[in-house]
Amino acid sequence: MALIAVASNNVVCINKDQNLFDSKKKMKAALNEALVYKLPSRQRKYIALNNAILNYYINQTELCEKICKNIEDTYPDLMIQILILRALNLIKADKVKEAIELLKKTERQDNRLYLHLCIAQIHLMQGERQEACKVLENLGEHSYKPGIVGALTTLYLGLGDEQMALKVFQRTVEYYKRNEITKAGLSSLWRQAAEFHIKKGLPQVAANSLEELLKTDSNDRKLIAQLILACSQFDIPRALELSKRLPDVKDIAKDVDIEALLVSTLNAPTYSKKSPAVKQDSLPSTPRDEGKKKKTDKHKKRKGKLPLNYDPNVGPDPERWLARHERTGYRKKRDRRSKEVIKGSQGTTSAQAEQYDFSKFVEDNASTSAPMETTPKGSKAQPSQSKKGQKKGKSKRR
Repeated sequence: MALIAVASNNVVCINKDQNLFDSKKKMKAALNEALVYKLPSRQRKYIALNNAILNYYINQTELCEKICKNIEDTYPDLMIQILILRALNLIKADKVKEAIELLKKTERQDNRLYLHLCIAQIHLMQGERQEACKVLENLGEHSYKPGIVGALTTLYLGLGDEQMALKVFQRTVEYYKRNEITKAGLSSLWRQAAEFHIKKGLPQVAANSLEELLKTDSNDRKLIAQLILACSQFDIPRALELSKRLPDVKDIAKDVDIEALLVSTLNAPTYSKKSPAVKQDSLPSTPRDEGKKKKTDKHKKRKGKLPLNYDPNVGPDPERWLARHERTGYRKKRDRRSKEVIKGSQGTTSAQAEQYDFSKFVEDNASTSAPMETTPKGSKAQPSQSKKGQKKGKSKRR
């Protein structure tokens, strides 16, 4: 059980803000109540902290705040981490001012720099560069640290305020000079300050930085050369004095074989950039005759063919741009197809015609409605004659 809890906590740390659903399941296994007496307090402390961070990632702000307060009461040594997590939780809830006030309320001086850097970062997250610069400048002696100086100069240059960036470097140089602080780790700061001041046309301030840097390494020839260039603009005697530290040119070139150097340069491969071919006429060395015109290939134009019945005395038809059916002289094509009326049944045979001939049924109904003739009792109607009469009637109707 304890091994599973530790492994689950490690998986949550690896996932960070990714795969949060899996992290939530793993954290549930790590927070099992049966592990209270199986895990040491140090492991339980960090599992609780990771649980609070996980709830921050999954946007459970209220639950995250509740867990943070419980951790503050149980593990006071995690107060700074919990304080920052609560501030981030407030920022996620759009309460930036409350988050900054929460960080300012702390009374612990050992973490004052860390908390002020967090406040500056919050201002930068909101796009407030000027407020971040104010926070970094009000750090007391911490504001002269190389990292803080670099951050301030970068922010001021980003705001377009070069004068304030220069002042930051000047104050830093004066502070280290006044307190006689010469550390090997400050060499990069002095060098950057000197280069920055030389670019901005302040050789005297750059010389002060280089002088302080020269104290750490008095045999650096490159540094001496930079200092000579800076001092030559305002203090020539000092530049001449420094130039004596550099070795003589004859001593430097004593072991150099000039002939071997020349041979090596002659035998060195030459790389030439291929340029597009230039016509002979466009070269400046070939003179041109102003009288001669540039020869160009001339193509003879063919004369257009005219129609056979073309008459130059007759003007063009004004209706030539109209469609043919819209012109005045347009005659429609004659339809030569027969227009006879089709009579009779179409698509049916004679047997079907009799079947669908309703006039026959009308006449039969009329004949049945007429009075029947009486015949004598002794005589019978001959069916054969009546059938013949019906057949004759049919033939007549046809």
